[in-house]
Order: sequence, then C-alpha cells, then structure tokens
Amino acid sequence: MFLLAAAAAALAGCAQNEVIDIPQTRAIGFDPYVGNTTRAAAKDTDLSALKAEGAGFIVLGGYEDGQTYVPVFDGTNETGSHITWNETSWEYSPINYWLEGKTYKFVAYAPAELQEDDLFDIDYAGNKLKMKDGGTFTADGETDLVVAEGKPQGYPVAAELVQMETVGFKFYHALSKVKFTFINGWRNAVTLKITNIKLSNVKNTGSLTTSGTMAQGSDKIQPSAWSGQTGTADYEDKAGGMNTNEYEASYEFENFLLPTALNDSQMKLTFTVQVTNSQGTGPDLGTGAGNPVVKEVVIPKDVVTEWKPGYAYNYKLTISGSTFGLKPIQFDGIDVDSEWGNGGEDDMDEEIEVVPGA
Repeated sequence: MFLLAAAAAALAGCAQNEVIDIPQTRAIGFDPYVGNTTRAAAKDTDLSALKAEGAGFIVLGGYEDGQTYVPVFDGTNETGSHITWNETSWEYSPINYWLEGKTYKFVAYAPAELQEDDLFDIDYAGNKLKMKDGGTFTADGETDLVVAEGKPQGYPVAAELVQMETVGFKFYHALSKVKFTFINGWRNAVTLKITNIKLSNVKNTGSLTTSGTMAQGSDKIQPSAWSGQTGTADYEDKAGGMNTNEYEASYEFENFLLPTALNDSQMKLTFTVQVTNSQGTGPDLGTGAGNPVVKEVVIPKDVVTEWKPGYAYNYKLTISGSTFGLKPIQFDGIDVDSEWGNGGEDDMDEEIEVVPGA
C-alpha cells in the first residue's frame, strides 16, 4: 500500500515539474489552397481571403483507437482548430502532435466565422465533411462557403516516427454564385434608377455531405452533395441600386446561394424602376409619366435548369422602353432612286490649254 502511494506521488511530481521538448517533426502542420474562381461583385473566399489577418479556416480531424474515434481537432479553439496565416506559414495553437501507429484523417471549411455556428463534423470512416448532429446550413447570400478533405487513405503514422508531411487541402466552393446584371437600355441623358432589388422564394437551407474523395483531384463538388433543400428566403440588394444616365451602363446584384434544381422553383426577381429625362419628366411606365413602377420577373428555367456547387450564373436584364411595352421609333421602307434624270448635253468647242506642272 505504501509503495503504491509513493509511485503515485512520483508520477504527479513528474507531471508538474518535468519539461518535455517534442521535436517539431511531430507537430501536425497544414498547407491549403483554394481552386480558381471567377472574380465578381460578391466577396469570394479565395486564398488571399484565407490569408487575411485573423481569417484562416477550421479543421476537424483525428484518429481511431480500436473502434473509437478520437478527435484531435474538434472544431474549437481549445484544440487548435482555427488555422491562420502568419506571413510565412500556417499556424495554430495549442499545437497537436502525431502519435505513432495511428492513422489520421482531416476535413476543413471556411470562412472561419462559421465556427461560431458549430455546423460541421467529420465522418472519419468516409473521410467526409458532414453536418453535425443532423443539422443544416443556411445560405445568407454573403458567405462563400468552401470545404476541403485530406487524403482519402488518411495519414498513417509509422511505429517509429521520423518525418511526417504537412496536411494539404484544396478548398472547393460549396455554393452557387448567382448574379443579376441590370443594363441601361435608354439613350444618354435619360436617367434610369433601379432600387428595391429583391430575389424571393429561394430555397436557402440544406444538408451538405462531401464525397470523401475530393483530394483526388475532383473538379467541382457534385450537386448530390446537397440534400433536403428547403425554404422561401428573400435576398435584398444592400448597395442601393442603380442610378445612371449612361447608355449600356450596368449594375450587379450577386449572392452566394444554395445549389438546387430549378424545375419546381417559384423564385422571382422584383425591382423598382424610374425613368426621367433632362426636363425631369419621363415616359409613362404604367403609373404616370416619370413615376416609379415595380417590375416582377420570373426566373427562367429553360436554359439553366439547376444551380450547381462551384458554378457562377449571370442573368442579364436590359431595361429599356420595350421592357414596359413602349413602342420604339422605327424606320422601314427605305429606298434610293436609281433612275438618274437627263440634265442635257453641251459641246465644249474651245481649245483646252494644258498648263505644265498644273
């Protein structure tokens, strides 16, 4: 009994006082990048966005001990799950270390602000990012969700660890980027004002489960990664709209939206239009000369039949008199008289003097 107590005291003393220096080759490191994306009005989550001060991404991952999953990065700051850029490398704190004989798997997501919602988890067996506890993701229109997986086979650690590679991530855009471009079809000196732009009846909530093989070089996330899309959300333009007197000037209203099929969509785009001329009056668009009118457009489904993850869509609307049934001034029946009249003849009998050098 005495010997057992003495042994316990020795272990406690060691734990409190001994400093153990673990070589950095055993520290788990990360090296991500984001797939190319088309730049546009909305703020993309690209590599520069990940490297912005305090931004970064969130890692989930760990290993199995027998049949039990052991989380190493559980998505919280307490386990170092928030990875940020420090001008030369990716870092996190507190540091986690590889354990011999274990196979680690990792997934990640960004922006890191989503950490507060605690939405995501890792499916260790499938190497997939999934929703936590059966939850859902709601698209707010402004957040460009990107997700990544580590290697499908994981990162096995040898019984005698010498050197481990950094964990590489390629992030993929999980949402669709949908833009409506308004183009001024009125001539110069006519002012077009478009306000109160709103996209309504949009499915905004769904469940995401990645494939488990994204790290093998997939080009895009497949639409089947999303399921259970529902909702009737409205997205409103917060930038103030369009006010221009320049012909063919344009204005963009763009959102990051949930990928979904459009066959049963009830979405519509509404906006207020006002047209005035240099005298301060304007055409009657249906509510009196120069007065604003609300226009409603049903989202077409014949060309684009679904919004896919990682794809950008641009719906162009040219706003002109034809939009409101005004009749344009047209020209037709144009002809040119091909019969030249006979103006008569005259003989020039005088000699014509040729002047040298003339």
